[in-house]
Amino acid sequence: MTQKISQLPTPNHTPSATAPTLDELVDMAIAAPDIPQDIRYATANNFTGIQLYERPKCYLRHPVAQQVIKAQQLLQQKYPELTLKLWDCYRPHSIQFKMFEHSPDPSYVADPTKGSNHNRGVSVDLTLANRETGKELEMPTPFDDFTEKAAPHATNVSEPAKINRGILRSVMLETGFEPIATEWWHYDGAGRDTSPVLDDPL
Repeated sequence: MTQKISQLPTPNHTPSATAPTLDELVDMAIAAPDIPQDIRYATANNFTGIQLYERPKCYLRHPVAQQVIKAQQLLQQKYPELTLKLWDCYRPHSIQFKMFEHSPDPSYVADPTKGSNHNRGVSVDLTLANRETGKELEMPTPFDDFTEKAAPHATNVSEPAKINRGILRSVMLETGFEPIATEWWHYDGAGRDTSPVLDDPL
């Protein structure tokens, strides 16, 4: 039996690396309406070329939702003109199988037999954008670029992209997120690898 997704306001919960697994997920459009979203898998504008999600929704476990909110606050303290922009959050486990069938490379698409941290509601894919115009900042690659340039420490990228990538990385690390070795846009939050895999549809 899968757990229910709830649409709740921001909970009074302090995130930590040892935060307990919670049974409900937070709708980030409600918890953090100031953070723009472009949920690519609810469109055909993604690496599979087909729409995978029924609705463009971003759900996260409570501690991770709080981490994202803190990252947004930290970013805007340092760079008031910028905002985070969310591309992907919780991902139903069944969708993970479809992605892996299309691109069976575990360096970029997690093996569905093990489950992705996206399936656990503890991962975010995101970028930076101009707060006023909504325009995304230059980054080393587009979202879901499965090349070496997508690695967080890739050097063969433009200087503006390197700076912007560094700004994103600094606020995410300072708020407790963990990066991965192959994608500059992907960060894992509290409960990574310990929260159960979910398959509630979006």
